[in-house]
Amino acid sequence: MRVIVAITGATGAIFGIRLLERLGEIPDVETHLIMSRWARMNINAETGYSAKYVQSLADVTYSEGDQGAAVSSGSFRVEAMIVAPCSMRTLAAIRHGLADNLITRAADVILKERRNLVLLPRETPLNAIHLDNMLELARLGVSICPPMPAFYHHPDSLDDMIHHITVRAIDQLGLNVIYDKRWTGLPHDPRSNKHRSTSAPADHDGSHSPDTMMWEAVADNAIDELRQWTQTELLDHLDAADPHAEVRVYHNDTGRVVVIATGDVAAFQPPTPPHPLVRRPPHTWHFNRAALP
Repeated sequence: MRVIVAITGATGAIFGIRLLERLGEIPDVETHLIMSRWARMNINAETGYSAKYVQSLADVTYSEGDQGAAVSSGSFRVEAMIVAPCSMRTLAAIRHGLADNLITRAADVILKERRNLVLLPRETPLNAIHLDNMLELARLGVSICPPMPAFYHHPDSLDDMIHHITVRAIDQLGLNVIYDKRWTGLPHDPRSNKHRSTSAPADHDGSHSPDTMMWEAVADNAIDELRQWTQTELLDHLDAADPHAEVRVYHNDTGRVVVIATGDVAAFQPPTPPHPLVRRPPHTWHFNRAALP
C-alpha cells in the first residue's frame, strides 16, 4: 500500500514525524513524503529532529515544487494521503482545487481519483472560513482529524498524547496498527453492580463467549451495488467462517453500509470490495466481550 505523507508549515510537525515512524513499522506500506519549505523550518524550530532525518523515514521523498513527480498523476497508484499537520492555507487550497504545489496537487489527485484523504488541520481558534473549508471537504469524503488530545487513556506525557493522535490518524487510513491503549469501555458497567474482567467469559460448556465484528463502508456513487456486494460476497465469506454467526446489515440513504456479526469471527478478515464501489477503504473492528464475575 502506498501512502503519501505531507508535512506543511503549521505548528505540529511532530505529528508528521510520528506518522512516518509508525507507518514504517507496518509491513507492505510504502511512504511518499512531501515537505513544504516552512515544514522544514518548523521541524528545526519545534523538534530535536532535522529535515534530513525526517526524509530518511520515508521510502520516497519529493520537494513541494516538483510538479512532475509521480504522485502528481492519478495513473500512479496511491491508496491514501495524509497531511499532518495541515495549515489553513493548504486546507483552503485543497478545498478550492488550486494544485499550486506538489502537496495540493497530490491532494487534488487523491480527490479526483476518489481515494482516501486525511487532514490534520492545526489552528486555534477556528474562524468561519476555516470551518467552512473543513465542512466542504468533509462532504467530499475527506477525513478531518484535528489533533485534539484525549485523556481516557491516561497519558503520562506529551509524547503519549502525540502517540494516541498518531494512531487515530492511521486508523483513518484503514490500516491496522498495534496500540494497547484503545478504549474498551468503562471499568464499571452502569447496568450492573459488578465490575468487568479483562478475560473473556466462559459459557456453561467451558467455551468462550462469541466475538463481535463490525464492518463499515461508504459507497461512492454505486450505493445499490455496494449493498448488493455486501449481501452476497461479504455475507458468503462470513457464512464460511461461521455458519451460525448472528449477522445484521444496516444501511442509509447516504451510502453507508454497516455489518455487525457475532459468533466465531475473531479472526475473520472481510474481503475488500471493488474499488469503484467505495469512497474510502472500509473499516473493520473486532470486539471481545468482557466477563462479569
